[in-house]
Amino acid sequence: GRSYGNGIYKAYKADDAEILIFAVASVASESRGVVDRLREEGLKIGLISLKLFRPFPVKYLREAFSKAKLVVVFDRDIGYGYEGILSYELKAALYPSENRPVIRGFIVGLGGRDITPEDLIGGVKKAVSEKDDRNVQMATHTDFIGLKLDQLGFKKGGN
Repeated sequence: GRSYGNGIYKAYKADDAEILIFAVASVASESRGVVDRLREEGLKIGLISLKLFRPFPVKYLREAFSKAKLVVVFDRDIGYGYEGILSYELKAALYPSENRPVIRGFIVGLGGRDITPEDLIGGVKKAVSEKDDRNVQMATHTDFIGLKLDQLGFKKGGN
């Protein structure tokens, strides 16, 4: 049967994780396999899968992310302000934390596009490589994964 963790979030291999993926629903399901693959490569990575969105469980998430150095958020939506909803809600929740992690958001699966393990692995690896970049830490941009804009004639830097 299904397990809902504590009813607020469900943790997967998060106890010793320095990097945590934060996701919901189908993205979280896909992320479990990604966690296993990246652990085989030596990354201390885990998953926090949110089960309750409103009211946003600030207290519980501060505790869940208290030991993380990097959080990689995968959203299937864009909220106000050009970020995914999970990403900006988590940033707001963790902002007052003394040792808050770097939070790096990615938008995946827009328009019902499939999300592959390779998409998620690519996002995690990009976040790991950029985690010390101050511009990334300040969330000056959002990355979209899997849009295939080049097939529509868009080039990097706009068109």
